[in-house]
Amino acid sequence: MIKEYASKGLKPKFTIAELKKAGVNFNTTLNEKSPAQIIELEGDNLTETYIGFHNFYVITTYNRNVMYALSVILLGQKIQSTVN
Repeated sequence: MIKEYASKGLKPKFTIAELKKAGVNFNTTLNEKSPAQIIELEGDNLTETYIGFHNFYVITTYNRNVMYALSVILLGQKIQSTVN
């Protein structure tokens, strides 16, 4: 089911509410009407799945590389968890 909602582009095409209604489980404090997307990154032996929000899309307007945007997001989360 998630494959149907995996993003082919960089701009979110669904809302948080639509993804949750489709059975995608994730936690967020964002409004249910906020844009969201499923991002699947395929490696040699596994596929990693992430939920991207508007901030992910904004980062990709600076650099269109999905791995760059994901690195920025993950680094920010690590810094935030260390500070808190």
